[in-house]
Amino acid sequence: VLVPAFDNQGRKFIFGASMSTIDISAKLKETVFTSAVIGLCMLLVGFAFSFIIANSLSRPLERISDVAKDISKGQLNHSLEKKGGLELESLSESINSMSRSIKEQMEDLESKNAELERFTYTVSHDLKSPLITIKGFLGMLEKDAAEGNIDRMKSDINRISKATDKMQNLLEELLELSRIGRMVNPPTG
Repeated sequence: VLVPAFDNQGRKFIFGASMSTIDISAKLKETVFTSAVIGLCMLLVGFAFSFIIANSLSRPLERISDVAKDISKGQLNHSLEKKGGLELESLSESINSMSRSIKEQMEDLESKNAELERFTYTVSHDLKSPLITIKGFLGMLEKDAAEGNIDRMKSDINRISKATDKMQNLLEELLELSRIGRMVNPPTG
């Protein structure tokens, strides 16, 4: 077997060695086996590395997906940890911010609904009072008319008139409040 080589000054020379074909075949088999083992090891390391990288991406994405599903169901007390790279940290912060914003808006809406319920109760009570007065005096007016008592009929009509004036004032104030509310908070959409 002739093998090319170089000396320390870079000059090329060829030296020869004698080997039997059995030795060459054994060396060739050994080289093929070593190459196969090294290739298999590199393949296993590549698979392991790919698995680690895929896992490091998929776990945070699964967690983000789970939290987003919970938020869509109204469960707003979740918070995502900021880990997994800049993009995932940014996405986690956006979802956390969205969750906080929705929670604040819901609390504000609940507060406004409670206030609206109290207001509705008060307005209903205030509007009901003149109606009760009118109904009562209409009954008295009917009785006074049947008896022919003109003075009491005039008094009953006067009280009915005052009750309708009170109801009209309440309704006008309610409409004015509604107008002010629309100017402060104009409708959107």
